[in-house]
Amino acid sequence: MLAGPRADERRDLPMTRMMYDGVEASSVPAGAAIYAGYDDGEWQSYDPLVAEYPHALHVSICVTSSGTARVLDVENGDASPTDAPGWAEKERADGNAYPVVYMNESTWSSVRSAFADQGVAAPLYWVAAYVNDPSTVPAIPAGAIGLQYYDFGGYDASVVADYWPGLDPAPPTGSGSTNDTDEDDEMQIEPLSVHAGEYAFAFAPDKTEMVLVADGYSSPPAQLRIAIWTTNSASVINDLELGGSSGVHTIGHPLPSGTTGVTVHRLDSEDYPVGIAFT
Repeated sequence: MLAGPRADERRDLPMTRMMYDGVEASSVPAGAAIYAGYDDGEWQSYDPLVAEYPHALHVSICVTSSGTARVLDVENGDASPTDAPGWAEKERADGNAYPVVYMNESTWSSVRSAFADQGVAAPLYWVAAYVNDPSTVPAIPAGAIGLQYYDFGGYDASVVADYWPGLDPAPPTGSGSTNDTDEDDEMQIEPLSVHAGEYAFAFAPDKTEMVLVADGYSSPPAQLRIAIWTTNSASVINDLELGGSSGVHTIGHPLPSGTTGVTVHRLDSEDYPVGIAFT
């Protein structure tokens, strides 16, 4: 993540959801929604960036698997792909439910294989793949939370998802337990790596519509099994696809009169959440 070209090469980019990272806070300009910095190693820039940009969101990075941060840096001279699963387990045990691994796109498959081989749930991924012309911001790769795409000299620029679990304030979420929703409520169906169980929502029988929303960029679509309950019977929607490459990002579904609950089970293994609301 060390920077190279001149800082005066920076251009105004047509994105509002940008993240900058660098090894020296004085070299990282204003204008980003999120700032990332190192919390260990030789270039500890996290605290200076927090002080410099107190009203932004902040992402801490560690360069060794013994470190504690939101992100583990996997690259030559820092952590290795096989270090990442153990670090992610440690972070989850310490309360970081959404550990993130940063690596070059060429290393990504090795990191994924390490998680699969060690039987550890996949983390969120922040991928580095640089472009030659930063005037057009590239798309985030499928399965990643962010893409570091250009070295501006003194800092790097990334485009990140509109919602970063664990970093962004989240709407009230279904936790797998019953949720009373007397007003219009918005919940979230997490990826299976975060919550593998079924979500159950109970409410007064005055709701008339269920709304689902998902982004997922170019990832495969989310797949859901939904049961809509009235008294003791249910109508079931099997294999509902939403978000990602499905091309459908918002679905409204009418609720039968007298509906008192909905249960949702996520069937896919993608890393992005699905929002659900009842009106």
